[in-house]
Amino acid sequence: MVTTHRASSALASSGRGGQSTAALVSELIAKNPDRDGSGWLSLTAELWSSQAVTPNLQSALLTILAARTDLTLQGTVYDRLGRPGIAVGADDRHKAPALHHTAIFDPTTGALLSWENVALEAGGLPINAPATIAYTLWLSSGFTQDTTTTIP
Repeated sequence: MVTTHRASSALASSGRGGQSTAALVSELIAKNPDRDGSGWLSLTAELWSSQAVTPNLQSALLTILAARTDLTLQGTVYDRLGRPGIAVGADDRHKAPALHHTAIFDPTTGALLSWENVALEAGGLPINAPATIAYTLWLSSGFTQDTTTTIP
């Protein structure tokens, strides 16, 4: 299944214009001054969901995440396809239900492998918390000339 998303307004240039990583870090921070750790993890997943992430944009996002003190390094894990990765997490208690976000990154390339949202409380949902309420796996990403070409 191919899913198409509208590009995020969080980053106008999306790194395609040859901007340096440092310039992209500055642009991301300027456009998102109030994001906490969970917000930066969410933005990372949003950008990966809405566009092919360029190496410079990926580097900028990882640079920002690495500097955050409100993220938790959860260590080496395996995603639901059995791929090894480095998990980074944060709690988001800004709305109900409270969530725990986990991003799993490829330890070699830094690519986002998966994204998970776990409800820490029911918050009015018909669930027994904690419960996974969203999970995304990235199988591949890249640029194509059309919407029918499969990316290897």
